Amino acid sequence: MTNQEKAQENYENAIRRFTTCDLLEYFSRASIEAYNDNKRAFTIVDVPYYNRRTGEKGITKGFNYGQWDLVQICYNSIKYSNDYRGRKVDESSFYYLLNENKIYEQALEELISTDPIYLYEHLQCITNIQFDFQSLTPICRFNRMYHIFTNINQNKNYNQTNEVCYINFEQKFKEITNIEYNKFILIYSFIILLSAGRNKTNIYDLINDIQFDVEKLGFSKEDIIAVIELQSRDYSFYKKSNNWNLLKFYPIVKTDKGTNKYIITNIFSLMLSFPDAVYWIIRNYYAEKNSNDFTNYFGICFENYLKEVLECYNINHLKLSESKKQKIKVPDWKIETDNYIFLVEQKAALFPIDTRTITKEERYKKIEEYFDKTLIKAFKQLNSYEINDTNKTVIRICLTFERIYMEENAKYIVERKMDFKTDKNLNWIVNIDEFEILMELLHNNEEKFNQIIQEKINLEVTQDKNGRNFEKILGGYKYNYTSKEINHFDKIMDYLKSKLKDS
Repeated sequence: MTNQEKAQENYENAIRRFTTCDLLEYFSRASIEAYNDNKRAFTIVDVPYYNRRTGEKGITKGFNYGQWDLVQICYNSIKYSNDYRGRKVDESSFYYLLNENKIYEQALEELISTDPIYLYEHLQCITNIQFDFQSLTPICRFNRMYHIFTNINQNKNYNQTNEVCYINFEQKFKEITNIEYNKFILIYSFIILLSAGRNKTNIYDLINDIQFDVEKLGFSKEDIIAVIELQSRDYSFYKKSNNWNLLKFYPIVKTDKGTNKYIITNIFSLMLSFPDAVYWIIRNYYAEKNSNDFTNYFGICFENYLKEVLECYNINHLKLSESKKQKIKVPDWKIETDNYIFLVEQKAALFPIDTRTITKEERYKKIEEYFDKTLIKAFKQLNSYEINDTNKTVIRICLTFERIYMEENAKYIVERKMDFKTDKNLNWIVNIDEFEILMELLHNNEEKFNQIIQEKINLEVTQDKNGRNFEKILGGYKYNYTSKEINHFDKIMDYLKSKLKDS
């Protein structure tokens, strides 16, 4: 038996000691307490210990865990235990399971190769799931998604029916779910509002505790139940997979213990799932039909979204068109300032959830596909487009819809997989959050904008070991476009709070 097989056996035995439903409830309350204590995604505590064999007592200083650890344990309990045997989780067993999970993870993450690309891909897999919990910016992401699914989608100038298949998102969502799009958003927001401030983990308890007529909010209790049913999954769904990430996307679990026992396994996961819920429902519908219509059209919507950003800040921009004669792929945009020319290629693909599966082979297959079809494809397209007769610095940007954490790490992988025809230090990965900040800076203070761009160039040229991404440089700046210009979330919350106050 290998070390990994021994670790697997020991971990499964540890998990099986506890009843799944009770474990999910305990870990759910732990996530809510962390959120309300403003500990967010990472918690550091001093934990008392007692060795029954020796009688030794003491304190483990600085024991730490992340919310992703809680999610992993919840998933593994669903996979390896059940609701009909075992004991309840208490404080001691909570930390015991966290420690066992760390041991198991360390064994599981033993590197199977020392190839540099493999090592960097390994790191990329880990950081993209953990940093989601640490950053926790679902409101900005929701505002962007909602704007695309409503304002962009309903703008007749953006139909683009000659390029791709136009999809009316609201109509399609109603067709798939039998729930109105805006009602779904309102109810999901209401569920989060109730869940974050309470210590109850069974979502049906939240519904039963409502002491007013929810019809005043624009929906009924039956509507709430319909949304819960749509967004929850039973044990069998998770057991079919080796991907604990599924609890991040579907954090409401229907247990086997009694009727109407739907547990919100992690409050952070619930918040993270909120912005993309509609996206995945529609995307999965088309994926099951082996159709790319949704992803193709969503990419066009992302382009039109950026067009609105550029117009909002009065940026000098040009939408580049492909030459029908030469049939050469070109970047999406050319943005010109006094000192720079930016070529921008947009990529709307979301980071694959399968990059944190238990099966390593599948994990690296998915991340390889993502790099090949998204980042490398973008940089090849950017580097095939030449700009001559200019004294300005030309910078090529792969603009991603989703934040790719440790983008310098991702850039390293890209650099090992392709040859750059242009200066690789002037080829950047930038996410839409960062790009919106840059465009606002360019509009308000071009001198400051130039300083930041030059700082980024210097970091790339010197290969700064402390980090080269824009997140480091733009740490003190806010996402004003999604929080002010298109702040749909606050309007929804204000509506709910006003109605709740009246009730």
